[in-house]
Amino acid sequence: MIKKLLNIFALLGICLFLYSQNEYSSFILGNSQFETINKNSVSVSNLIIEDGKYFLNVSNGYQVKRVPVELTSEIQDGFVEIDYKLSKNERILTK
Repeated sequence: MIKKLLNIFALLGICLFLYSQNEYSSFILGNSQFETINKNSVSVSNLIIEDGKYFLNVSNGYQVKRVPVELTSEIQDGFVEIDYKLSKNERILTK
């Protein structure tokens, strides 16, 4: 019985750790939502390019704002790693 409880608490701890690591990795694509493997990886089609600078649309559920991002890798298979900072409860939207 104690062993089962320890296993359950260990599993809950792992789930909480994984959730905290992916706090901002929830992306909306069309009508479907998915979690990225790397929370800094986005589809190239989501990037907005203006005057040689890169942006993403970010929503907090009430309003959408454009956030500047920096590419941190080469584009591969339609995805690129970026560097961005979000406030809590904000999520990245496609254009």
